[in-house]
Amino acid sequence: TSELPSTFTIISTNPTGTFSHKFTPTEHTYFQNSLHDKERDTLLRFLHDVKDYLETNVEETGKVIEILRDSGFLVEVKEGSVQGDETIENDNSPPKDHSQTIPTNVDPNFNLDIFTLCRFLRANKYNPSGALTQLSHYMQYRVKENPYHITPMDFQSRLREKAVGWWQGRDKEGCIFFVLRPQFHDPKSRIMRDALLHCFYMAENVIAKMNNDGVDEKNRYVVVYDGRHLSLNMMDFPIVREFSKLNEYYPERLKTVYVLKPGWVFSSILYAAKKIMNPQTASKIVTITDYAQLFEHIGCDQIPEEYEGTSTYQYNHEHLWLPHDVAAFDLSEEECDKMIEQRKSLLSGEDAPTRKEN
Repeated sequence: TSELPSTFTIISTNPTGTFSHKFTPTEHTYFQNSLHDKERDTLLRFLHDVKDYLETNVEETGKVIEILRDSGFLVEVKEGSVQGDETIENDNSPPKDHSQTIPTNVDPNFNLDIFTLCRFLRANKYNPSGALTQLSHYMQYRVKENPYHITPMDFQSRLREKAVGWWQGRDKEGCIFFVLRPQFHDPKSRIMRDALLHCFYMAENVIAKMNNDGVDEKNRYVVVYDGRHLSLNMMDFPIVREFSKLNEYYPERLKTVYVLKPGWVFSSILYAAKKIMNPQTASKIVTITDYAQLFEHIGCDQIPEEYEGTSTYQYNHEHLWLPHDVAAFDLSEEECDKMIEQRKSLLSGEDAPTRKEN
């Protein structure tokens, strides 16, 4: 039976040094209990490919290694110590909130743990070559965009719009879900860059929440898509193409998209789109014709009243789309109020952090 090594070690010339990640007991347990023999063998080959990529593509990966080091995923092995030494420890504490600081190399959402690597492998049907290509694009994206440090001040035009979507609550399996109302999106007035930063901001925040819950390969999100009023003039195909990058940068994170009561226009578009989609992706899109169907998957108390649920939560921009700003995410009323007050200063521009362009 294949075994996971004790450490994942990189010998780097830029930055110079030996850097190691000690696999956690949780990773070892997942490797042994949740993967089949063939999947374990493929993952071990993929680990070797990732190591080779990071060590040989020096100019491209130097910044990646620095970020992984500064974020605590990789620990520098001091001269004279043995690779895999039991004294090498990784910081497994929850990600720190850097949202109010000027961006640095710290990016706790960025790691190459077993769960992350398996997501890239699954997205590529366990083809290591395809997974490595996708992973390299993901690493380049994190270096270029520095997404963990995006703040609402980076997409101010979105703050003036009526809420198109927000993180609302959890489904019956505990997955965070997002309410999306395309009828409030105006393709003519939107600024592409702001829309993308907004999207990445929400993705980063929900992934941070998932990681705080406990890193698990099953941590996925759900979308409740309001298809009742969608018409052709609301369709923003350029932005849909750009948003498709989310699947590349955050593979296997989407659990299900529930499309609520779509009209014939959207139903026709969806039918045609599913024909050319990856079958696995297409299977995640579920049409809801009766709200009772939705309640089978998400509790009525989590669903907004406009969809015949009983949740009285009213989103406003002071919450800034953050999933941990609402009571559904197990914070006390006092903690919620404190977070909202902190983020009001962002809306007013007070003490706004400056985004560093790479």
